[in-house]
Amino acid sequence: SSKSPFQVTMMPLELNSLYICTLPIPTNIGSIGAPARAFHWGLVHVDSAGHCSLHEWAEDPVDGTECYQSHNLPDGAMPIIGSSFVVGYFKIPGYTDTSQVVDRSHFEAVCDVCEEGPRRLPVVNRAHGISCRTFVRQVVAFFTDQDRAVAIENRV
Repeated sequence: SSKSPFQVTMMPLELNSLYICTLPIPTNIGSIGAPARAFHWGLVHVDSAGHCSLHEWAEDPVDGTECYQSHNLPDGAMPIIGSSFVVGYFKIPGYTDTSQVVDRSHFEAVCDVCEEGPRRLPVVNRAHGISCRTFVRQVVAFFTDQDRAVAIENRV
């Protein structure tokens, strides 16, 4: 039996921090070997105990509509989420300071507030300018401000 030359290990992320996580999306899903030119954006929240969770605006596999979803990352921040390689974890500077600690339930409440409208199919959301990227920008703006959120988005 041959061993894979790749070793999947946890990515070290700081406690009490927030990261934008990007994953490639094939432009022509279903076409083997299609180049990845688009990215799915999510947020990885790390609490004071080091527990990681993924927060995203994504399609619900049950009905195909998009909504806010959160997922526990029991193994921490890995270079692979699901079947996709993570392109990068981009730390949000100034997310918290020593006087502000955001636990997961508080973070989820903020994401609920930032949820971008009713559940709709992806094509309808795109027509209204709603995507995983705009969701991430809204959440980041809640903890920083709109101008800073846009500047961070443009750097990613």
